[in-house]
Amino acid sequence: MTALILVALVAARWPLPMSLDYDDYGQYLSHARALLEGRPYGDIGYLFTGDQPFIGPPLEPPGLPLTLIPLLALGVTTSVMTGVLMLLGLALFLILAGRSLHRIEPVPAAAAVLLTGTALILSGAPAALGSDLIFAALLWALILVADRPGPWTAGRMAWFTFLGTWAFLYRLAAVAVLPALVVYWLVNRKRTKQWVVIPLVVFTVLFIWQYILVGIGRLPVEPARLADDGPSPILQGIHNLVAYRIAVFQSHLYPTPVNSLNDVYHLGSTVLGIGGVALWVVRARRSLAPLLAGSYGAMLLATGIITMRYAWPLYPISAFGLWLGWRWIWLSRSQDPRKADRSVILGAITVSVLAVWSYGSLAGEPPPTVDDPPVQALYQEVRHLGEVNPTIRLGYFKPRSLTWLTGVPAMPLFIASEPITFAELGS
Repeated sequence: MTALILVALVAARWPLPMSLDYDDYGQYLSHARALLEGRPYGDIGYLFTGDQPFIGPPLEPPGLPLTLIPLLALGVTTSVMTGVLMLLGLALFLILAGRSLHRIEPVPAAAAVLLTGTALILSGAPAALGSDLIFAALLWALILVADRPGPWTAGRMAWFTFLGTWAFLYRLAAVAVLPALVVYWLVNRKRTKQWVVIPLVVFTVLFIWQYILVGIGRLPVEPARLADDGPSPILQGIHNLVAYRIAVFQSHLYPTPVNSLNDVYHLGSTVLGIGGVALWVVRARRSLAPLLAGSYGAMLLATGIITMRYAWPLYPISAFGLWLGWRWIWLSRSQDPRKADRSVILGAITVSVLAVWSYGSLAGEPPPTVDDPPVQALYQEVRHLGEVNPTIRLGYFKPRSLTWLTGVPAMPLFIASEPITFAELGS
């Protein structure tokens, strides 16, 4: 039933237009085209500037570009690539997370999959060609492989290393796997033996090679410019924790179009979720899942960049905690597991349906997309300028997508005097 509801929701919202706000896809596609044409990986026309570094690093991780190369070679359009890869990534993410959580409690696991899928579809996640959904699927694949019953073998180690390598190639946030895997090894030494050492070494070398030696995913800016007299690590963590409460709310959905009612719902759902996650941690204490979730969450609290999509891998846990807590309350009252499970099913379907209705009732003017005629006219004019003057460079608020769609090198916009801007543009 969960799968049918999510398929119907995708069908109702399809096609998902690509918002003009999306920019990462341009860099991934440009990297893929550079490799396909035999050019250096960084020869993509994106003009990185230290005055606006958080638009994106000069080099993105190569996982998604390597995936895109055969599709580009076959002439597959960007919209088809996006639809196929992102829906596949979403499906794998939900299936793998659902299977892992199913081992703890089946019905809350299905409810968590329903809420997570609804939240991501309503947010437009499958509309953006990016690495996040596939990366989330890879993390949950690692959890499933690690937690399979029985002792670790050479085959399991090989699968774990293979999947983890791709996770690191897709996003350097996979570094959260390292501390989680060390603790997992210490807790399960009899079962894992020495097999965990090999992936630990491979992942560490891969991270050092990508981030430190090659500079993939790294912002080549002096630390002082990035820090900008920012808060202390403790205050940064508190700030991030408060900011990422939105991710918890999104994973629990917004079942009404009234903000005050949603606030009341989220207050209750968060309390239930905290209790449910605590139950999950106790019941899954020898699993890689809570260790990786804790390591990944700590990383989100430490970073200076706050983006809700970074929290997507944790959405199933947040939603699972809500319904596990809800089931525990019903079970403590009725002592009937079937009644408790029925209440979870009814509650999850009700919240999801209300969230879809609420989203539709609040939908205003759609945001501008890359396919809008005025946007296409702008891109056509930029292409013409590039043909007339091949040395032209532009400043634009979404430079990577502009470069991909027009072939003209572009730099992010930033606030500075005209001489400084032109000096940076020409450097």
